[in-house]
Amino acid sequence: MNVILTDSARYIRNDIRINMEESDALIIGNPQLDSQDAEYKRLPCGELESKKIAEMFGTRAYVGKEAKQSVLWRRESKDVIHISAHGVLDEKSLEDVIKSNLFINSYLEFAGCRDWEEGRKNQEYGNGIISADDFLFMDLSKVKLVVLSACVSSLGYTKGLQNVHGMRWALGAAGAENSVTALWSVSEVATAVLMVLFYRNLYTMPVG
Repeated sequence: MNVILTDSARYIRNDIRINMEESDALIIGNPQLDSQDAEYKRLPCGELESKKIAEMFGTRAYVGKEAKQSVLWRRESKDVIHISAHGVLDEKSLEDVIKSNLFINSYLEFAGCRDWEEGRKNQEYGNGIISADDFLFMDLSKVKLVVLSACVSSLGYTKGLQNVHGMRWALGAAGAENSVTALWSVSEVATAVLMVLFYRNLYTMPVG
């Protein structure tokens, strides 16, 4: 028996606006998960998405080997954080869930993720993931908008009457004013197009 629940696909205030010309943004996309196989689970459309969005903000995109967890830890106090990566919800039995920290079961795969899983530990990459638990330990109080362009990034577990324990809730608890996340597994191509259009619209429209 699993206790995977859904939460709202977006967590934003009404009429929140982002100044695209003056906002400082951190853009991360298409992490290289395996140093032995650069093509493993690549997200080429996610990389194009990230680079195009970075252009709009007049900044750079951290992609491939540079899309590592330390980049996010060092640059967490931006106006906007956009991450295009694989999202994972580790499905566990009810008994295992009750015993575990629920926030470590929801995570994004960053550079070096597969290396770590297969025992090729590299301090440059850490364990290669950013979990909801990691977000809880960040100071996102200066962040106006976090966008997780990643599958199932709005899902999590719950106990009793508590809130869904996942990345969306963790972002809010860490202080991020607004977040956009995904309820489902999504098409890479369609998501890349949607994300670029989303940011183009932010020049003249509110987030929600």
